[in-house]
Amino acid sequence: MNRILLITLGMILIAGNIFAQAKKEKDEMVFEKTVNGETKHDFGSIVYDAEGSVDFVFTNKGSKPLVITNVTSTCGCTVPTWPKEPIEPGEQGAIKVVYNTKLPGTFNKTIVVYSNANNSPIRISVLGKVGPRPGGKKGQNVTNNTDHPIQVGASTGKTGSSGSDSGLPPAKQKKKELYKTGLTETGKAAATKNTKEGQAVRIK
Repeated sequence: MNRILLITLGMILIAGNIFAQAKKEKDEMVFEKTVNGETKHDFGSIVYDAEGSVDFVFTNKGSKPLVITNVTSTCGCTVPTWPKEPIEPGEQGAIKVVYNTKLPGTFNKTIVVYSNANNSPIRISVLGKVGPRPGGKKGQNVTNNTDHPIQVGASTGKTGSSGSDSGLPPAKQKKKELYKTGLTETGKAAATKNTKEGQAVRIK
């Protein structure tokens, strides 16, 4: 008799555990973009400043309303938004993630979703590579048709290879030109005066 009672109790416990396990699995918050237990989206290669958003659609597989309490990101460059109202059993919702595509280079960011689901928290991720900024940045080397890099927007403080003084004010340019010929405005005036006086002496 005792043996039968023990066997019966054991079967009840096993059945209870199976039911509880089944209920726990049913309450899961299930995302569509889940492969091998990982929920992620790969943008691949993105053009600089292009659209960098994706919707992570999920379904409430539980028997009670699903409430998302918070969603956090590992970086300010990745901004998530989520539904604030409860998601009824069997209904779907979406978490939108926007990445700042004005940041060139490779990225792999994680977003953590907190809710009243039994499998909370859930980690989702976005990854990809943003291309370079068109035209380069001020002061950075960019590629040209020569064998030497050039500076974009950076002044070298040197005149052209021809030695032109086009950067000088007009008055200084004229003064420098007179200096190169061995005359200044004062010397030129003095020479003119001396010439006139010499002519006057010869006339006398």
